[in-house]
Amino acid sequence: MGLNNIFGQPEKPTQEKKLEVVVSDEALRDKRIADLIALGKTFYSGKRDSDGRWVGIADALRQALGYAGKYGFVASMPEFIAARCLVGKEHEFWRNWYTTLSEEDFGIDKKGLYGKKNEPVLVVLHGGGILTPNRIEQAINEGLVDSSAKYRDAEFDGLLEGKLPDGKKVKLYTLDDLKKETKILEHNFGVVMPYEVARASESGWHRKKEFLSNPLVIARVVDLENLEAYFGKAKYPDGTLGNFHTFESRSPNQAQGLLLFLNSIGLNLNCNNNLNIDGRSVGVSAGGA
Repeated sequence: MGLNNIFGQPEKPTQEKKLEVVVSDEALRDKRIADLIALGKTFYSGKRDSDGRWVGIADALRQALGYAGKYGFVASMPEFIAARCLVGKEHEFWRNWYTTLSEEDFGIDKKGLYGKKNEPVLVVLHGGGILTPNRIEQAINEGLVDSSAKYRDAEFDGLLEGKLPDGKKVKLYTLDDLKKETKILEHNFGVVMPYEVARASESGWHRKKEFLSNPLVIARVVDLENLEAYFGKAKYPDGTLGNFHTFESRSPNQAQGLLLFLNSIGLNLNCNNNLNIDGRSVGVSAGGA
């Protein structure tokens, strides 16, 4: 009995203090990479549709997204690079190629949000964007342009404003932003650059200095600390590593997009210049394997 009850007064209820646990963005990112290594599940598909066209990329991605669920994720290019830096070359991540949840979208910046009006730009988008499984299949059914998905103007215009077709918002960085922030901690974000910068980036085999300074490599890998470590681990015996693109043969006047993939051990960063092919994605469920 409390003291107040001696005088017939009701006791005041005891208020329990709630303990708030604040987890830093960096800790969350580190956990994502650890979960990718420990819990990641690979989904491969060589599926064809009723017309005999490959839809494996869409099918593998759909399976991985379904497995990940609302609170899990499918691995992007920066996340794969970070994971490869932490595991030995006997690990599955080094011994297979992978379709990543990273896409390269390009078109005309009509409003001049990232430069002059009506100039072409490239968005390297990580963690999901326009190219969902359904959108990939839709693009295949409608007819690919240079083997890429042909976008509506509204899709690309919205992306430049940080809006995805599903209504979600995504933060976009510039190359200058990356010079100031060596680590971008989000799962879903994009990097914007002038299309001509991407087109002029050397496509092929690079020595260390050229690889680390290539703007397209930087936009694809993002984490500058991992970039140097990855080169050291992945390079060929001759001291080179590949980074490839096909922008010199593509016109940005038609907005379009394609996915990025990683080759297997000893190989390179690459754009998947054909959506009509097989796919291999890795999903991580928040509930574990």
